[in-house]
Amino acid sequence: MEQGQNLVFSRQAVTERGSGPRRRAQAMGGVICTVLEPSGQESGNHGVPRAHGVAHRTRRDAQAAADAAKEAQGMLEMKIAKLKELIASARIIDDSKLNTDEVQLLNKVTIRNTANGMIMTYTIVSESEANLKEMKIASNTPIAMALMGHAVGDIVQVKAPAGLMNFEIMKIEI
Repeated sequence: MEQGQNLVFSRQAVTERGSGPRRRAQAMGGVICTVLEPSGQESGNHGVPRAHGVAHRTRRDAQAAADAAKEAQGMLEMKIAKLKELIASARIIDDSKLNTDEVQLLNKVTIRNTANGMIMTYTIVSESEANLKEMKIASNTPIAMALMGHAVGDIVQVKAPAGLMNFEIMKIEI
């Protein structure tokens, strides 16, 4: 086969008439192999087996593709199940009940590291909404858990992998 040519595999319908390798391959459920020129025109055989050996390899490829599709479908069904569970367990939070007296879910909290004076602002959100690029931390992280329930001016201690860290709550916003 020359550069620029493509192989096209197709399962063609068996007709009443005809004989030869094509007819036998179709009768056995085989796949017909055709060589196409870059222009899209069918070329001669060029030594490419049309039916013998190609069908077995193609069936294996088709089975692998089917297996991959089943796995992808299973992954999608798992995502759907997780989303259904998320919706079923969702709680509606009334904005009027949000306050800034103490740190709670959906509050924007400005804290200062007492060791180095670094100031950071985080919004405390649910685990599924967490996004550090947007400065949204999950309510189950060590920093958020330490901040919850504390007021402005409080110094909270956070257990981090680097050791204990102290943060002062500077501001709480909605």
